[in-house]
Amino acid sequence: MITDVGLKEAIPIISAGVGALISLGGVVVANLFNIRSQRILAKNQTAAKDRELKIQKLEELYFLFDRWQMNYSITYLNHLRFQKHKLEYADLLDLELERNKARAELGEHQKVQMLMNVYFPDLAKEYTSIEQCRRDITPFIQAAPSRNISTEKFEQKQVEFEKAAFNFKMKISDRVKEIWS
Repeated sequence: MITDVGLKEAIPIISAGVGALISLGGVVVANLFNIRSQRILAKNQTAAKDRELKIQKLEELYFLFDRWQMNYSITYLNHLRFQKHKLEYADLLDLELERNKARAELGEHQKVQMLMNVYFPDLAKEYTSIEQCRRDITPFIQAAPSRNISTEKFEQKQVEFEKAAFNFKMKISDRVKEIWS
């Protein structure tokens, strides 16, 4: 049995024990909130890095596609100049040989395809309109030596290619805007 003297001696020990338990409870609660806060911070940092990566890849896709499209537009214009008798066939071949070397070295089309397939498969579906426009222009390019094509239809196909390319670039731009908002 506890006597008055024993009770007086036990009170500080009991008080210290209760204080220690309350302190430990406070530490546990603080750690739980800290862990939760760290998880939220890590999740937000991961989301921000993911957004930055997507934006970087979209910018790269836009730049490469724009450069690739510009090369093809110049090719089409050179062929149109030839069809309108403003450029000789030998000069056309020289220009195209020079442009083809540059295109092969850059590998832009392969990079565009890779970026779409790896990061943005839904844009790859949109890209099919560009490929269709290229296929529509090919007969005009292949007919170069003969000069007996309709330059009006050729110009119409070029305009369709340019519109499809513009729309594709706008889709890339819209995607960046979606990520930012």
